[in-house]
Amino acid sequence: MASQFSVRKVAQASGLFLLAATLVFAVADHQGLLTFGATHGKTTLSDSGAIAKAHEAKGTKVNASHTHKTKEKEAEKEECSNAVPGDPCYGAVLWHKWIGLIEQPYAYDGNLTRESDRHNIQSWLHEKGRSGCPRPCKESIAYPIPKVAHPGGPQIYCFSVARTGPEMDSMFMQRQTGTGIFACNGYDVYSDHEIDIDGYKTKLIPSTAAGVSVDRTAANSQVFMKTWMYILGSHWWYKYDFLAKVDPDAILFPERLRGHVAAHVGQNVFFLNCAVHAPAMYGAVEVFAKSALGAYQAAHGRCEQSLPFWSWGEDRFMQECLKMLGVIPIPDYTENVRDARCWGSDCGNKGAVAFHPFKAVNGWYRCYLASQ
Repeated sequence: MASQFSVRKVAQASGLFLLAATLVFAVADHQGLLTFGATHGKTTLSDSGAIAKAHEAKGTKVNASHTHKTKEKEAEKEECSNAVPGDPCYGAVLWHKWIGLIEQPYAYDGNLTRESDRHNIQSWLHEKGRSGCPRPCKESIAYPIPKVAHPGGPQIYCFSVARTGPEMDSMFMQRQTGTGIFACNGYDVYSDHEIDIDGYKTKLIPSTAAGVSVDRTAANSQVFMKTWMYILGSHWWYKYDFLAKVDPDAILFPERLRGHVAAHVGQNVFFLNCAVHAPAMYGAVEVFAKSALGAYQAAHGRCEQSLPFWSWGEDRFMQECLKMLGVIPIPDYTENVRDARCWGSDCGNKGAVAFHPFKAVNGWYRCYLASQ
C-alpha cells in the first residue's frame, strides 16, 4: 500500500510539473521568447530575468514606433501650406483650374477633372514636383482669396448681373483670381439664385431672363432697371465716386479705369466708350458718376414713360434716359473698352480698360493674363 501511494504521489507531482512547464512554454511562445540551445539538442526556456528584459525591450520598441509615427503626423501637419497670392504655386494652381483642366483635361492622368478644387490641384502639383508647391492643408483651412490693394484715387463700385451657367462660372473665376469686378473698391453680383461664391453671397433680384431688342441685343432693360433701383434704394452706394455695371463676359481692369475717370470726380457725367457708328455707351462696361445716378433715382419715371425701354437694350435706355435728365455724356474712346463690335478686342493691349466678349472662362483668363 505504501508503495502504491508513493507511485501515485510521484505521478501527481510529475503531472503538476508538466502542466506548469506547458503554461510557461505557452507564455514564452506567445511572447516570442523561446531560446534554442545546443545542449542535448533540446529546446530550453530562457530564465525569468531574460524574459522580463526581452518583454521590456519589445515594449520599448513598440512605444518608440508609436512615438515616431506620431511625430511624423505632427510634422506633416506642420509642413502643409496652402499657396498664397504672389507665389508661383498660387499662379500655377489658378492656371490649371481655369485654363489647363478645360483645354487639356487628358493631360492629368485622370487624377483631376474640371470640378477639382484648388486644394486637389495643389496636391497634384506637389506630387509632380511642379511650381514649388508644398503639400496643401485640406482640413478645415479654406483656400486663400487674393486681397486686392486699392491705391488712392476715385472709389469705384462695380457689379454684374449673372445667371447660373457660364456667367456664374465667370464670377467664380474672377473671385478666385481677384480680378474683374472683385478688384474694385466695392463689388456685388446680382442673380435670381442665391449662390455662395467662395465666401461671397450673391444678391437676389427677380428673374434675369431677357428677350431680344430691335438691334438684336438683349432686351434686358427691365432686369437692370430693377437692379439699379435695388442699389439706389440703399444709401451705401453714395460713398463711391463712380459706379460701373460690368457684363460677366467683360474683362475689367479697375486700376486702369481710375485714370480715365479721375478728372471727373464730383461731376454729373457718364461715359461714352464707342464711336464706330455713332457716339454710344456700349453695355459691356457702363460707368456713371454718382451724381448721374442720383438724377436717375430722382426722375427715372420720366424715362420709363417716354422711352420704349421694352424693346431696347439697357445700355441704350440708360444713355437716352440720362441725356433726357440733363446728365453730361463724356466721350472716352481712347484705350477704353475694346469690344469685338467696337475697335476689336486685342488682348495684347496693355492699357485698355476692358475687353469684350469672353464668355468662356478659359478665354477670359487667358486674355486677362495676356494684357497684364
